Amino acid sequence: MRIKGKETDMKTMEEYLKLPYTIEMIQQSDGSWFVGIKELPGCMSQGDTPEEAVAMIHDAMRAWLEVALEDGIPIPEPQVDEEYSGRFMVRVPRGLHRQLVHTADLQGVSLNAYCIAVLAQSLGQPVEGNQAFAGLADAIVRLLKGAGVDIKEDQSLEENLANWMNKELEDINTLLQIGKTEEALSELIYLSKGLQKAGKKSPFFQFLAKFSSFARQILSTRSQNQPVVEIRAPVPNKIS
Repeated sequence: MRIKGKETDMKTMEEYLKLPYTIEMIQQSDGSWFVGIKELPGCMSQGDTPEEAVAMIHDAMRAWLEVALEDGIPIPEPQVDEEYSGRFMVRVPRGLHRQLVHTADLQGVSLNAYCIAVLAQSLGQPVEGNQAFAGLADAIVRLLKGAGVDIKEDQSLEENLANWMNKELEDINTLLQIGKTEEALSELIYLSKGLQKAGKKSPFFQFLAKFSSFARQILSTRSQNQPVVEIRAPVPNKIS
């Protein structure tokens, strides 16, 4: 049910909670975190950690909106996205900067992509675009470019990858059908090496690389001169 205010047609509680309100956080001298909603005067809280502060402000925001809706008080809404460029500068302690870079490297994503994901998740918002799978997207681009494939802009990365892999598998199958097992094995080795390189950026491609290694072993048994060798996809300790 909507509540008619003096100057505006109020939304429901859930509609307000879905709006992109601005959460402001400041670390206090005692190490705790003060947090408030910029657009809602008096809506504030605090927590011992940033995560606790965000959880507390969500509860405070719900209570603030509940009172405003019951009393018919006009509720300010966030400013429209057109007023923001999508870029801003944040100064952080060196230790935090180092930790963010290290964690982003471990997850195989850029620092920018990692910070976007962390900020969106802390606000309870979905991660936009491919940021949640930035490591996978980067791995696809590296794999296709390494194979000399022209990425088609009118297709998604998933479609580009599927088209290339389907073609590679069709070529291997054709060679097998005409009895050219050695040539098919060479093509599979080429595909496997590309997947191993992409595996440095994405666990998904690490799995595909291992799968292709098993396929190589099976195919090797069909070749008279090719010994069966166990090949493992590398799992890097640090992502470059």
